[in-house]
Amino acid sequence: MKVRVYRSDARQRDAKLIAYDVPYTKGMRVLTALEFIQEHLDPTLSFRWNCGAGQCGSCAAEVNGKPVLTCKTEIREGMQDLSVFPLKVFPPVKDLVVDFAPAQKKLKDLRAHFTPAREKKPGEFYRLQEWQVQAAQEMRKCIDCFICYDVCHVLRDAPHLNFVGPRNLVKAAAQEFHPLNVVNRAPLVEQGGLSACNVTRCCTESCPQGIQITQNAIIPFKERAVSAKDPFGKLLRKVLK
Repeated sequence: MKVRVYRSDARQRDAKLIAYDVPYTKGMRVLTALEFIQEHLDPTLSFRWNCGAGQCGSCAAEVNGKPVLTCKTEIREGMQDLSVFPLKVFPPVKDLVVDFAPAQKKLKDLRAHFTPAREKKPGEFYRLQEWQVQAAQEMRKCIDCFICYDVCHVLRDAPHLNFVGPRNLVKAAAQEFHPLNVVNRAPLVEQGGLSACNVTRCCTESCPQGIQITQNAIIPFKERAVSAKDPFGKLLRKVLK
């Protein structure tokens, strides 16, 4: 089986696809092939992985043009040709390793940390309804694989818009929609290019954790951004406050 792997350094000198002959074993994953190449054919090949069980998200790459977790992607019997590229929306570091720093910087700007209304008193417990717990937990299923980032057409085709990206919206939503949250992140999200997303749901369809990114993170933020500009809504909130 031919496995073609993108090879480069951070300066993109001599970037190219190199083909390796890898023996096929039934049930093997793409990560297995990469490990074989590194161990037996070329020890200089660089790629990230950690758990090997689809829980850490670090092994994500583009396989035959589709971003996937390489540890969970099985190589089918009879497949003769496989191409592996890094996630293309991020600056390259070396081979399949990319730099996530730009995305992390955007996340920091969203203040995606929990800020309760007040600190608990000694012996006091926060009380939440079951549906509130479930809503908050869904966003915390994110494993930081950045696959949703890679499929986002805004980040791919319009990087000049500086869109915060679906993964960061998930992280912000985990805090924004917590019932005890007091920080309004909708203006920060709007400044991060929220309007550029036209809700194609490509991020939701690609999420290996099944998070409803569009329905439960992006659309609610869009609704809050619109509501914040509604003069009648502003007046009503002042009255109720």
